[in-house]
Amino acid sequence: MRLITIGFSHYCEKARWALDRMGVNYTEDSHAPLAHYPAALRASGQRTVPVLVTDDGVFADSTDILRYVDPFLPEAARLFPEEEDARRDVTDLVETCDREIGPRVRRWVYAWLLGEPEIVRPLIERSMTDAEKRMSPILMPLVIAGIKRGLKISPELRESQFEKIKASFVALAPRLAGKKYLAGDSFSAADLALAALSAPALGVENHPVLHPDPDALPAGMRAQIEELRETRAGQHVLTMYRDHRKQENSAAK
Repeated sequence: MRLITIGFSHYCEKARWALDRMGVNYTEDSHAPLAHYPAALRASGQRTVPVLVTDDGVFADSTDILRYVDPFLPEAARLFPEEEDARRDVTDLVETCDREIGPRVRRWVYAWLLGEPEIVRPLIERSMTDAEKRMSPILMPLVIAGIKRGLKISPELRESQFEKIKASFVALAPRLAGKKYLAGDSFSAADLALAALSAPALGVENHPVLHPDPDALPAGMRAQIEELRETRAGQHVLTMYRDHRKQENSAAK
């Protein structure tokens, strides 16, 4: 199997986690943002990643990758319940994370870090192929300008997206009252999606790609991270990475 990614993308981490949970050997083909277009287009006809290339077909959506992986997992480790109502509940939660939390976290991170070249440049370079690294002096300004323009990044997003992320976390809190998991009594695709897509906003441990130095982050960003970590949903994400990702995290293959 081959997983085409932007290495630090939280949607790609969602797919990577599922494959690591499956315990299958795969090759990760990581690229810088924008530079990933050729590989993604050749594999799937689309520009988005992650893309999973398998003998069974090509899967060009992170949730589709979770669904592909699920039947290969032991029954007790399945990500989607068999029972129809429970499965619908998990699916709805995954879609909420994909539609709301994922985009908000992405814009929030970029709003803080695109103006911090000593942080963002190494992060992007670690996702590059060797050929992309050789072109980095030319490629990097194009990548940063493309992200700013494509996602309409501005400093104002630091507050507005933070408030939206926090509101999403608050909305999930009742589901976690006295419970270990978002849906049912076991780890599911809902927990995986929430954790993977929230990870960049929480400075999680046990992440296979992101290894933030809190002291290097802007003070305002650190304060917002701490506030999110104190929420019930934030604590849940940290617990999911501690209790599940640690065992399932395999080094880049």
